[in-house]
Amino acid sequence: MIADLMKSLYHLRTPPIAGSAFFEGCIEEIETYSIAAQVYQLLRDTDTLDRVPEFFRNYVSRKHEKTMFQNLYIKHQQEVIFDALERADIGVIPLKGILFAERYFGHWSARGSSDIDLLVAKEDVDRTIECLRSLGYSGPARYNPIHFHCVLWKETNHREMPLNVEVHWGLVKERDSRMNVKDLWKHSVPVHEYQCIRELSVQNAFYAICLHGANHRMDSYKYVLDIVQMVHRRGQDIDYPKLFTQAGDDGTARRIAAVLAYVYQQFPHLHQIKPLDARKWSLIPPGAIFSSWPILLLDRWSDRFRLLYDVVVPAREVALWHLKDDSNVTASNVYIRFYLRRMLRPVRKLVGGRGGRDQSAWSTTESGQNNG
Repeated sequence: MIADLMKSLYHLRTPPIAGSAFFEGCIEEIETYSIAAQVYQLLRDTDTLDRVPEFFRNYVSRKHEKTMFQNLYIKHQQEVIFDALERADIGVIPLKGILFAERYFGHWSARGSSDIDLLVAKEDVDRTIECLRSLGYSGPARYNPIHFHCVLWKETNHREMPLNVEVHWGLVKERDSRMNVKDLWKHSVPVHEYQCIRELSVQNAFYAICLHGANHRMDSYKYVLDIVQMVHRRGQDIDYPKLFTQAGDDGTARRIAAVLAYVYQQFPHLHQIKPLDARKWSLIPPGAIFSSWPILLLDRWSDRFRLLYDVVVPAREVALWHLKDDSNVTASNVYIRFYLRRMLRPVRKLVGGRGGRDQSAWSTTESGQNNG
């Protein structure tokens, strides 16, 4: 239902004529995907708040107000972090979050944020962590060695949950691509009065937001809306041939193609704004973006074989990470216990144990990220 509402707002600039049941269904999906702020902002942008039922208008208004206060707090904390990193002469690019909402949704409260994501050079990760610790953040939490970010957190009286800061040194796993993150810095520009705090160009911001959706297998509608909003807002500044050339060089072309194919299927009117060559996704299996086996989205056969090998024989440090809750695991018995857990998982599933959601000993490919 929310898809029908957003399609109508984006394409026809008016909500569909529908009864209360339709908008009640929309509320359920808005809650699921945490997109009330985006819906409210689009209703405002299209001047159609008065064309939806009162209960729905009141709902999105209340949720937007809550998002506004949460984002205001995160905005303040982000500025404190920016000032500290600027003083430490550490280059950083904020990803998604408050700045993304300002640039592409029109206001810092127009898209909900739950944490702060920062991209830094790999050689600056340790300095960034120490800088954050000096501001009262704890961590980082232990992370899967094949991933490309770590998480620090700070307890606060203003939130029920700690405020997380994700420090990224990449946008995709190094073993799954050939991406040179340093290339993103070449076309970045300073944010406001800063010199070390920079933002991605529109082209690279779009690339990053597509990769973010691919990392999460497009499992939230907010990833679709991020892409649709960027096409609507800055489509003239996005160059698809250049995007696919860049993605081809980075080994991420199939991921980008699958994400855009899915979004354009959801919002066909985007072809009128920014045509997308159908040949770009003609070889991508339908639904590949949702597969828990990302082998279908890797560009090269060598990457696919390496992924299969990593699943069967993960690196020792990766196996140790998957067994971090096993107090008896050691460097010498890690593989025995890893394969034992893997073999026992189907049994646990049959008897109603942990296996239904425990993938720790099955896969070395889960994203391990939040869905901000």
